[in-house]
Amino acid sequence: MKAINQCFLFIKLLMRVIDCMVNLLSFEKWSKKVKVFLLHFKENMLYLNMWLALEEFEC
Repeated sequence: MKAINQCFLFIKLLMRVIDCMVNLLSFEKWSKKVKVFLLHFKENMLYLNMWLALEEFEC
């Protein structure tokens, strides 16, 4: 249970960091590929977060 909660918090932190990076990318003239990669990574973290929440609910 504790490990799942730590993963849950870590994923939330990663999502916040990605949000900050996307905001920085809007000010910088970085390539679109980096922005797209970050958005897909954030989406995958969201799915992982939901999966962990479901696993915790089943226990």
